[in-house]
Amino acid sequence: MSSLDVRDGAVVFKVDLSGRAPFITPTPIPNATPTPTATPVNMTLVAVFNDLGQDITLDIEGQTWRIAANDTKVIEKEPGAYRYTVRYAATGQVAARGMKQWERKVYRWHIGAEE
Repeated sequence: MSSLDVRDGAVVFKVDLSGRAPFITPTPIPNATPTPTATPVNMTLVAVFNDLGQDITLDIEGQTWRIAANDTKVIEKEPGAYRYTVRYAATGQVAARGMKQWERKVYRWHIGAEE
């Protein structure tokens, strides 16, 4: 294309076939590849499943996480025994309280109503 113009609401262009410009291939810019962070070997990985129909807050000895209804939160803790409290987020009412013992491995913890 050798010229481009707008006249009376129309786009007018001229193509020069004799002196074609070389086709330019765009060069993509590389994106930074995110580096996954692995759980350290001396840590416990706990997948907490909120099986309740309400948002909850989970407190494990001073650390607190909000977990939406029917959602999952993954946390890392050092192996050991921990006291926990689960509260309904809307009211603050205690839903569960107790102690969990975790070793160096991966756990699935479902928090839900007893049937």
